This record gives sequence, structure tokens and C-alpha cells, in this order.
Amino acid sequence: MYVVFIAVLILIDQITKYIVSIQLQNGREIDIIKNIFSLSYVENRGIAFGMMQGGRWFFVVFTILILLAYIYYYNKVLKYKKDIFYNISLILIVSGAIGNFIDRVHLGYVIDFLYFKLINFPVFNLADIYVVIGAILYVIVNLFLDNEENKNG
Repeated sequence: MYVVFIAVLILIDQITKYIVSIQLQNGREIDIIKNIFSLSYVENRGIAFGMMQGGRWFFVVFTILILLAYIYYYNKVLKYKKDIFYNISLILIVSGAIGNFIDRVHLGYVIDFLYFKLINFPVFNLADIYVVIGAILYVIVNLFLDNEENKNG
């Protein structure tokens, strides 16, 4: 069942990036909330916030290693965990990692398009949101849920 959820999230990420690349690649920007939030096409050849530009193959190899670690971790720990929030956190992280991985391998860069103009926040995409929410949820589950199942994982 995890694979289905991961596939759906990746599909949503890839569809949004495809639509944005068709509609906004020519430099057009769409204001969603004037002077606050817009859709704006950016080709990110680095990692978070555009750092480490040009490290495409490093990121590809790193993502593969992270996904292999997840598969190992799943087989050793996760398939015995029943906490829904714990599982959702890892589904989100894996979905985001694969969504951006597909862009790096296929295009050589990651398509970003969500832009908070108000605070001039770096442009990001749905896969980035998946990873951030998944990581926050993972920390919350591991730090604050008070049950033995999560304390042992």
C-alpha cells in the first residue's frame, strides 16, 4: 500500500512540474495572491535554496543511497511499526526525494515554481513540501509520541 501512496504523490508532483514547464517556461509569472504568492518557473541545478549548483550527479548518487537506506530501514523496522504518522512521514520524504530525483536524472535540474514574494523565499515545488512536512512529522513522532513502539524505532 505504501508504494501506491508514494506513486500518487510522485505523479502529482510530476504533473504540476510538467504543467508549469509548459505554461511558465517562457518567463511568464502567475500571481496567485498579488505581491504575496506566485507561480514562477525556475530551473534549480542545486539543492535546497539553490545551494551547491551543478552537483547533479552527486545528488543523483546521494538520493539513490538514501532510497536504499530507506528500503533497508523499512525491511528491518518499518514493516513492524503500526503508527500511521510515522509511516506517513516516511512516505512523504521518499515521495519528495523521488520526485526531485526524476527531474535531476531526466532534465539535469529540478523544476521549482512556488514563490512567496512577500518574504522573497526561495522558489520551491511540491516534492520539497513533501520532504519538509515529512521530516517535521518524523521528528514530532519520534520526540513526542509517548508509546513504546515509537521509542524503539
